[in-house]
Amino acid sequence: DIGCDPYAIDRAITMFGMPMGPFRLGDLVGHDVGVHVGQNFIDDFPNRVYQSPLIPSLLASKRLGEKSGAGFYKYDKSRKAT
Repeated sequence: DIGCDPYAIDRAITMFGMPMGPFRLGDLVGHDVGVHVGQNFIDDFPNRVYQSPLIPSLLASKRLGEKSGAGFYKYDKSRKAT
């Protein structure tokens, strides 16, 4: 939500040698799970956490990640990101 391309970030992270970037990982875990975990950080460290409206907007659109067929990426029936 601050103008960065999530696909470019994921690409840079994988080029660095990691198996996937943070946006692909969020899709894998599920954004509903991510929001729940993130709420713990917000509660415990309110002055240190940036609360992006991006993930809640994905949830509102039912884009939970792989399990719903869409998140930051879209997924086919074999759960391959497209």
